[in-house]
Amino acid sequence: MLQKVISEEEQERTPYKYVPQARNVDVLFYEDQKSAGNYADVVDHDDDIVIENFDGPVIRMQKWEEAELETQLLINIKERSKYGRPRKIQAAAIPFILDQFDIKSQGETGSGKTGAFLIPIIDCCMKAKKATNEDRFESEAAAPYAVIIAPTRELVMQVYEQAVKFAADTGINIAKCYGKYDIGINHREICDGCDLLVATPGRLKQFITVGEVRVKKLKFLVLDEADRLLDSDFLDDIKNIVGVAGFPDKEKRQTLLFSATFPAHVMSAADEILKPCAVFITNRRNNPNKRIKQDFVIVENQGKLDKLCEILKSEAEKVGGTDKMRRTLVFVNTKRMSDLAALFLCQRGIPATSINGDRGQHLREQALSEFRSHKVAVLCATDVCARGIDVKELDHVINMDFPADADTYIHRIGRTGRIAQGYSTTFIEEFGEMVKQFLKH
Repeated sequence: MLQKVISEEEQERTPYKYVPQARNVDVLFYEDQKSAGNYADVVDHDDDIVIENFDGPVIRMQKWEEAELETQLLINIKERSKYGRPRKIQAAAIPFILDQFDIKSQGETGSGKTGAFLIPIIDCCMKAKKATNEDRFESEAAAPYAVIIAPTRELVMQVYEQAVKFAADTGINIAKCYGKYDIGINHREICDGCDLLVATPGRLKQFITVGEVRVKKLKFLVLDEADRLLDSDFLDDIKNIVGVAGFPDKEKRQTLLFSATFPAHVMSAADEILKPCAVFITNRRNNPNKRIKQDFVIVENQGKLDKLCEILKSEAEKVGGTDKMRRTLVFVNTKRMSDLAALFLCQRGIPATSINGDRGQHLREQALSEFRSHKVAVLCATDVCARGIDVKELDHVINMDFPADADTYIHRIGRTGRIAQGYSTTFIEEFGEMVKQFLKH
């Protein structure tokens, strides 16, 4: 009997009828509980937040109770997640969201931006379900109360998981949609309940255009990593989504934009989808998170893999083995190099895997899962992991290839230093102007 030979291309291809598997909510609560000690300290060291385009008195929450959140939501935040008090971005943003303002919110990486929009939206949805007036919201198949758009599938899954965590036992239904998820099963998930829908632009546009997601009840539109979504790669998709027939115009919805960076060239696009009175909540920084210790190492291009291996092997020797190494995320600029770097390290005894846009979605999610669960010490990635991805106890980011621009650098190294001291190492050929800029901070 001849053994069937499976080509490398077939192994990489996302399986037919692929269904992504989210982590159990108890695992998510446990992760938070393990980090509770660090969380208590980090709030005081968040960047200070200023409010722009608003002249009235500003309310900043000191305690979660001040927001008058629904009881089960408050239990999920304080008792099950062990978030003792609001982060600074949350303390500033949540009162404005609850007061029905559009906002554009900028805070350093790891500052709690996801909670800053999920918590008030879930609370508003819970209250709307109990309302007896025109504000009442009744769940309906494929007709979300809120849509949250993120630029990558991995970030959609992460925001989805966090939404499920905050909404546990509240009666609020969370759904997700993104490419490579079997489209029929994906639509069935949405029909089973999607008070909050977390989505990538492409799949969302497809579902809305053909009427499989109806927007007649939509109250909130959120762009997570808004500067990326309003840049050239995604801007047309966003315009097509908000321009579809029946999509509430900006005066009839609440629009929330969140990112760690807001470069000038996306500001006009942001203003197009926000009400004129939108509030800008900002740390006034387009700089790296100050909890990250940055290091720059001069390395010639042809010596990068050897230097990477040298750094990681040296660390393994100091700590007593690769199983005790810091979890390390290595960024490269090409999909091919992410695979080559992981293979190079594995051949030299360092457990590593890779993630990039050419890998099947099942392999992308498997790689992130193995990294999160400590099955591998090193994840070699393209910028598919540069934004928003939160891996607990990720201590070290290595830029084997220098990124194309300053914003990407900020987002890349911002995968560490989120609630504790983080470290970044960046390979450079010389100390250019961009590097000198970061050395000042």
